[in-house]
Amino acid sequence: LLERFAEHVTIVVVLDEAELPAARAHLSATVPDHRLVLVPQPALLKFSRFGRRRGSRLAWTQDTRPWWVADRAGQLALAADIVYEANCPARECPSRRGSPWNRVVADAMPFHLSRQLRQPYGFVSLVGSGGNFMTDGNGTAVFTSRLLRDNRNCLGLTGAALTTVLREQLGVRRALVFDDPTNSSLEHVDLWAKFVGASTVLVAEAAPHDARAAA
Repeated sequence: LLERFAEHVTIVVVLDEAELPAARAHLSATVPDHRLVLVPQPALLKFSRFGRRRGSRLAWTQDTRPWWVADRAGQLALAADIVYEANCPARECPSRRGSPWNRVVADAMPFHLSRQLRQPYGFVSLVGSGGNFMTDGNGTAVFTSRLLRDNRNCLGLTGAALTTVLREQLGVRRALVFDDPTNSSLEHVDLWAKFVGASTVLVAEAAPHDARAAA
């Protein structure tokens, strides 16, 4: 699968620094060097606030990565750092149940990745996560109603103000919003759907006896 991906895109892998040599040796058999970027995780992720090593505590980069914004020519214009949903102070945000340490990890990753990849960095005043923002790369974005709720409760962004942020800072011209059909506490769209091509969406299938099948 990685070999097929590497025919079209660059594979970026975030690992503990000690694991990088082994990862390169393992992946080089299938991924060409010019299509592989290995990034050491931020140093602060290796230690707890008491100075003790926390073992392999890697950030969940699908959710905490920056949101990549490209210009009309397809060139990367911005590594957008948003307010990670777990850091939203509103009590209505379910991820607030996560540990403060996880929120430190989430805050560190966008800036760290933008520097490691030498990409332009910028902050966008929007609450969300990578797992709840799916785009076709052509101006259409899909997310669950959680994004609307989190931005209303955390930043007071609603209606036209939210639409303006999505359009002016992220290039979203068409937004499709769904109530989460899986009853997951995360309410992330990537738990049940994913763009796999410019006009193809992969959607999860539930067993006929599963209550979620009707959704």
